[in-house]
Amino acid sequence: MTSAGRLASLVAVVTGGASGIGRATAEAMAREGALVVVADRDTATAAGVAAGICGQGGLARPVPVDIADEASVTAMVEQIVGACGTVDVLVNSAAITDRVHQARDTTVVDVDLDDWNRTLAVDLSGTMLVCKHVLPLMVAQGSGSIVNVSSNSSLGGDLGLSAYSAAKAGLNSLTRSIATAFGKNGVRANTVSPAAIEGPSFAANVPGPLMQAMRANCLLPYLGNPADVAATIVFLASAEARFVTGQLLCVDGGLLSSLPHVADLRRLGFASAVPEGTDDPPRG
Repeated sequence: MTSAGRLASLVAVVTGGASGIGRATAEAMAREGALVVVADRDTATAAGVAAGICGQGGLARPVPVDIADEASVTAMVEQIVGACGTVDVLVNSAAITDRVHQARDTTVVDVDLDDWNRTLAVDLSGTMLVCKHVLPLMVAQGSGSIVNVSSNSSLGGDLGLSAYSAAKAGLNSLTRSIATAFGKNGVRANTVSPAAIEGPSFAANVPGPLMQAMRANCLLPYLGNPADVAATIVFLASAEARFVTGQLLCVDGGLLSSLPHVADLRRLGFASAVPEGTDDPPRG
């Protein structure tokens, strides 16, 4: 850990900081000199993450929060202000990633309204509540950086995850609204949009054929991991990105950059594709 990193002397709050992208972000920010608040419903795991950061010479403290409960969010912010004084960086990584819950998040015809409402309550409204109670601190000090973790599911249709996709699409718009409303107060807000990320539960939760499809559609020879997303978040939170706000940055190995048939062409052994808009193959 270093006291002279890109986030030195800053207080960084990471919701969902006990696991996955949130945990990797908390650890990366601590290495860059931030005092990191590991905020999560899983208090025991959050405490372990904070202890691990401190054991490596960093600064971290766990704070319990249920972001879908405004009273819990208020209590979290009060505790942070009492212990740390303010919030300089906010990373909203908390979301429902429970496999059982997401399996029930199907099409709009089949999804249960309670599951729909619970997804939006956490993945969209919960992020709004955290921003609502942290933003006054940033406005008062005339500076701050918010990074919201979205998903490529917000940028294209799928065969399921209707509620999750809608919540993350709302999150993209929420980020732009925050950037617009509070930019003149010195507050920046950006979004990162990951695709398939090989986190701790990836192998257990993703069936083999689906994993193969994800790898085939990634433009790079490997999928990303939580540290890849964390590195992008650290950049957006830091002064290096001082002129970047209201942006959505895909951290997806180029998944959304290619035409949808590219993976099929590779599988079929085509060295080059027929250009769009012509019936004739390329000529040498």
